[in-house]
Amino acid sequence: MTEKILAKAAAVAVPTIVTKFGMKMSGLHGAPAFNTTVKSLGNGNMYKGVIGLGVIGLITNSTFEWGTQKVSILIVKQLYRQREPMNIILHKIDIAPISCSLKAISQEELYDLDRKEQNDEKDK
Repeated sequence: MTEKILAKAAAVAVPTIVTKFGMKMSGLHGAPAFNTTVKSLGNGNMYKGVIGLGVIGLITNSTFEWGTQKVSILIVKQLYRQREPMNIILHKIDIAPISCSLKAISQEELYDLDRKEQNDEKDK
C-alpha cells in the first residue's frame, strides 16, 4: 500500500515540477505562464500539452512501481546470499511496509532461489 501511495504522489509531483519549471522559464506570471508552458509541452497545442503532462505522470508512476518491486527482489536475494534462514527472511517480508502483491512477489522469489539451490545441490 505504501509504495502505491508514493507512486501516485510521484505521478502528481513530477508533472507539477515540470509545469513549475516551464512557468519560471517562460518569464511570465500567472495564467499566461501556465498557458505558455502547456502549449510548449504540446508543440503549440494546449490539449496535447495536457496529455503530455498526463503521460509524464503515467511514466513516473510505472517507473516508481517497477523500481519498488526490483528493490524488494534484490533485498530478498541479498538476504538469501548471506545465508539468512528462510523463516527469518519470510518474517522480514511479512512485517515489511509493502503491499500484499509485493510481499507475494518477494516470497515467490525466495522460494525460487531455494528451489534453484536445491536443484544445483542434487546435480552435484
